[in-house]
Amino acid sequence: MMWGLDDLLDDVSRADGSFGDVGDDIRTAFAAAIKKCDDYMEIVKNNDMYFAAYVLDPRVKLTNIREQFGDDTDAIILRIQKYLKKEYLKPGVVNVEVRPQPPLPPGANVHAIGLLQRAHRNRDAPTAYNIDKYLDSDPVDWDIADSSNYHLNWILNWWKANSFIYLLMASVARDLLAVLGSEVDVERLFCGGRDLLGIRRLHMSGETIRMVTLLKAWFERLLKDGAVVLPELPPRFRPMEDQGEVHALSDATPYNVPLPGSSASGAMGSAGGLMTTTNDLSKYYKALLRLWTRDAYPGSGSTTQDGAVQVFPEISWLFTPLQIMGSPTIREKSYAGGWARSQLPGTVGDIGVNPGFVDQMPLLAQGSDSRLAFWHQGSLVGDTSFVMLLPETESAVVVLTNSMALNDAADWIGQLLVEILLDSSTSNDYIHLATVSAKRAIEKFNELSRTMEADSTGSKPPRDLGKYTGSYVGVGGLFLIDIVLVEGSLEMRLQGRKCQAFRLRHQHDDVFSWFLPFDEQIKRGLFIEYKPEHYLIRFQSGDETGFRCLNWAHDGDVEAGDDFRRIDDASTTS
Repeated sequence: MMWGLDDLLDDVSRADGSFGDVGDDIRTAFAAAIKKCDDYMEIVKNNDMYFAAYVLDPRVKLTNIREQFGDDTDAIILRIQKYLKKEYLKPGVVNVEVRPQPPLPPGANVHAIGLLQRAHRNRDAPTAYNIDKYLDSDPVDWDIADSSNYHLNWILNWWKANSFIYLLMASVARDLLAVLGSEVDVERLFCGGRDLLGIRRLHMSGETIRMVTLLKAWFERLLKDGAVVLPELPPRFRPMEDQGEVHALSDATPYNVPLPGSSASGAMGSAGGLMTTTNDLSKYYKALLRLWTRDAYPGSGSTTQDGAVQVFPEISWLFTPLQIMGSPTIREKSYAGGWARSQLPGTVGDIGVNPGFVDQMPLLAQGSDSRLAFWHQGSLVGDTSFVMLLPETESAVVVLTNSMALNDAADWIGQLLVEILLDSSTSNDYIHLATVSAKRAIEKFNELSRTMEADSTGSKPPRDLGKYTGSYVGVGGLFLIDIVLVEGSLEMRLQGRKCQAFRLRHQHDDVFSWFLPFDEQIKRGLFIEYKPEHYLIRFQSGDETGFRCLNWAHDGDVEAGDDFRRIDDASTTS
């Protein structure tokens, strides 16, 4: 990777090839980057472990080292050999597994077998011969057209299959290939740590964290390999097969979208979400409020029974303001640890979709006493929710829905209930707000439809459709998009599933659209997005063999979109 970066920096600084029109200021900046890269390469060059790990790729071995280091090649190879022999040929240390000799079959020629063992003793012995034999042999053949050669674990699989030939080098591979080549996986591990170290688990020791992390990775691997099957949900938590979620079509008529059903092989909705009821949540929020009130207002009378387990020992952090929401206002409005904070009277609902459908959100709880409120919203396909906690009265409003309206109905219903609870002297017309927001949702989608139509040139794609086909992987390798050719048209299949197929229509250049009418999206259980980029698939880095990448802005908060890299070179047809 570093050698490739070094070559790229050199090309830019010299304005070679496709960088011929690069300005002097950019070339100067790249010259500074080259110096930093050279300093880093000097560090790498002086570390024998880097080179020892590099030669463990049997497809390369010493080839690239000879190309990169010229006259220094022999010295580097000698250093690699000395490092491996020093670390893995220590006196008294057994580096490889000793395989016992099986019983000889009846009538075997003991003298002939002894000669064979003497002739092949170096193949199994942990001696310098095993190291030199590997380094002196040619790299293994690598077929660029064989898709199996692109497997992420190709090197590990090769060593597993050939460990009996290079017993000592196999032990080197087990040690060095386990070392991370970059900090990405470490950073990802730390990011996952915040899920592990929740409020109820802040005092785990380092050893406990290590064990839990390893157990989690081990269990996820068992699930992936099918060695473990999750038990079925209890009957009261199973979705009814004859019912579904009710979604509103563009004319506000209800449409029943069947539920996908529970399965141990898939996940629905929010990963980490739980099926619950307003009754369960009411008990939970009541306990949460009492704990927070006790910590925030000592002596308030909200106490915990002696000997009771402190479920949330750091409860205050959940509701500590961390970031201002919107423009500065007279009263507080901020975002805390998963909860929003508002000083009522004030506006709420920013986490939902309603602010995009009305000119201005209503002022909640007008005419009532000023008080602090914690609130949150949820928006998933087929499910919306609204929760507001009022710590001063230890009361809460919880709204859960199992349907999708044209707007965020849970938000409007929740705000209405809050005003009733607080006996506000001035009430907002939520029926009017719901009507206006639903109408605006359809108008906004119609505007989107006109934008998508105006953006389409109506011309044919500039390349043969077969050039666009292939399998593309993105989102850290977790999401697959198959582009296939079906009856003369391109089709996008999410996660490679035919049930999640969307026809692609040419927009312009190498850009295609999977845009569907409003009702069609509702019937397919999709969450309506109003940004044109969400429906565009941009193919990039194309040549005569096809495209190496496509870009999709599937997350509305990431305008640049995600790049999905092609993992095969063969066109896929159906």
